[in-house]
Amino acid sequence: MNAKQWHYTLGGEQKGPVSADDFERLISAGVVGRDTLVWTDGMAAWETLAQVRPDTAPPPVFLSPDSPAIPGAGQVVSAEDVPEESRRPAPSPPGHDPHHAVARHQLRSAQLA
Repeated sequence: MNAKQWHYTLGGEQKGPVSADDFERLISAGVVGRDTLVWTDGMAAWETLAQVRPDTAPPPVFLSPDSPAIPGAGQVVSAEDVPEESRRPAPSPPGHDPHHAVARHQLRSAQLA
């Protein structure tokens, strides 16, 4: 039996201690994920599970027979297959207004002419 005790955060709250076996079950169930902060004796500070155990994979996702189908899953589509009304430009990065960029371009063009 492994006596190591683990602590983890969930919803901004510290949880634990839990046994190593229970900790493994929490990981398998997806309660403790790669971005979850964890701590155990011997660690200098809280770290993410990915930092402590980089080999930890996310839990598998299982769909039950009652799960709705995911439309288009696994299908490759071209732009022609997407209805015109569904086509949208990519969002601008934070702090960037595309209208200002156009106005700056027009101003520079006018100054150069």
